[in-house]
Amino acid sequence: MSYQEVPYSTRSKIYNFLEKEFLNADDETFRLIANHYYKNYGYGPYNYLLKTYNSWKRGWTGISSLTFGCKIR
Repeated sequence: MSYQEVPYSTRSKIYNFLEKEFLNADDETFRLIANHYYKNYGYGPYNYLLKTYNSWKRGWTGISSLTFGCKIR
């Protein structure tokens, strides 16, 4: 599914979740998310998550449109 195929309302919900929940997770919650991410996506994406999280949180790195191009369940 491409970015354009995901309805705006869905993209908006995902972005709001990322801003309000994921980027404000406490240390324990982030650790659980990161471990789950590692198990499902492997070391490379996990390492990127660890290296980029603080930049996302501070707004130094934007959320890629690729985030919205994934299959939504």
